[in-house]
Amino acid sequence: MGDIAKVVDTFEQEEDKIVFNGKPTALLKVNKNTIDDSLDVLDATRDQIRDISATLPDGVVLELTQDATTVVKDRISLLLTNAWQGLILVFAVMWLFFTVRYAFWVVMGLSVSFLASFFVLAHMGITINM
Repeated sequence: MGDIAKVVDTFEQEEDKIVFNGKPTALLKVNKNTIDDSLDVLDATRDQIRDISATLPDGVVLELTQDATTVVKDRISLLLTNAWQGLILVFAVMWLFFTVRYAFWVVMGLSVSFLASFFVLAHMGITINM
């Protein structure tokens, strides 16, 4: 081909070119199925990146760029914060109208009920993923 035409090795269209930190890039998108836990998939992906990166030649780098599990982590954090605030508020309101002993046992009953439901849901394969 070089004898009869000028051959230029380039992308067909400029928008097909992918660059990350100024270097040519290939993308690999990792999705989880409906059964697995997002946080477990993230940990396994990070382990694979670490293991594979040790075997790559110089100049080839694997990087995790878009971590969608931050939303899941934020939601779990929000749930825990709201749970503590709710238990404190329930205890305070119950204490206003009843004795400390009754308020304590109501708060303990709520805590045990929620923990038991999380235990049952986990054994049914239901997680707090989106």
